[in-house]
Amino acid sequence: MYIKNFDPNVKPKEKPFTTLEQQIEILKSRNLSISSFDIKIIENQLLKSTYYNVINSCGYLFKVQTHRKRNEKLNGKKSKKKKTENFVTGTTFNQIYTLHQVEVSFKNRIMKELLKIEYLIKSVVIYVFNENHQELDAYLNPNNFNTRKNSTNGLIEELEFKIKRATDLFESLKSETNKNKIINLEKKISNNAIASYLKNHKELPIWIIAKEMDFGNIKWFYDHMNIDEQNEVCQRIMDIYNFNWAIPKDRLFKLKREQFSSHLTSFKEIRNKLAHNNNILFYRGENFKKHNQLYNKYNIKSTGNVYKIYDIVISMELYMNTDDYRQMTNSLKKLIRNIRKDITAIDTDIIVNEIFGFPKGYEEPKKPSNQKLNGGNA
Repeated sequence: MYIKNFDPNVKPKEKPFTTLEQQIEILKSRNLSISSFDIKIIENQLLKSTYYNVINSCGYLFKVQTHRKRNEKLNGKKSKKKKTENFVTGTTFNQIYTLHQVEVSFKNRIMKELLKIEYLIKSVVIYVFNENHQELDAYLNPNNFNTRKNSTNGLIEELEFKIKRATDLFESLKSETNKNKIINLEKKISNNAIASYLKNHKELPIWIIAKEMDFGNIKWFYDHMNIDEQNEVCQRIMDIYNFNWAIPKDRLFKLKREQFSSHLTSFKEIRNKLAHNNNILFYRGENFKKHNQLYNKYNIKSTGNVYKIYDIVISMELYMNTDDYRQMTNSLKKLIRNIRKDITAIDTDIIVNEIFGFPKGYEEPKKPSNQKLNGGNA
């Protein structure tokens, strides 16, 4: 792997292995409150979840230094106090672990819904393209895409590569004599949508190739579609949303192609982080095109182009049905209530409102509304 500015002659900074007992002593030395009764429980939790995922990923919010930096930013004044690794007085391991558990549950819920969103978006994009270009191999013809895009040939090469990878499996199978390798190749063919389809059909429509496309591929495909087709994709997605959410005809939601493309980018970034088990709660992104109608629906002020995890959550509504979205938001509200209940060492508004970006009072029960338009849970 290539590492920027890597110098083979410079010995890397060593981070020696530490036992569970040593990890606990390190935490104690940094002002983390740990009772002798909790040591075995904490050892088990560190062994199960790792020091990095719990302390490094979630514990920094409880560090004295983190709150000094926040105050410096708010006051415009740099602190003269010496840097410290200490935790805020009153911080317990259970409070940090609560945040870690919230993060894990949050990630699982978001991943579940993003998979559904990916399927919806992929289906609509491919349908619109196929509707406008009905020849079987239309996706391999650069004239069927926006010719102003310099990377159209690259897109087609990527699609051809997916086909080649599938056909290579067949070629390998033809020449293979080892029984175990034949079984392994047949398993790979059955797990590859393109190869599996080719096994029984000579043709290869775009919707079969789409099965092997992820958010990154589908965004690339969408960005290269003709502009009128891009607009049609947005319109069809909004037709589904307006119908599912019973939006009145005089207040129908619209989606600009720039917004949709930025949502695809954001979903792709979050999906990749989830796939690599990275923390998404503290995520920051830029160039996110917020949907003003959606923010106005919930009377939420949209600020700037820097987005937080809440911006992802609320934008997901545009691609979800009412039941799925309400179930997701109800589960997220429950997680936030756990933060409010179990974390006492620091102001939970900093976590929920400042870091995650959720509006104040988000987790509180909403009064029933007579307006269907406002019937959702932001």
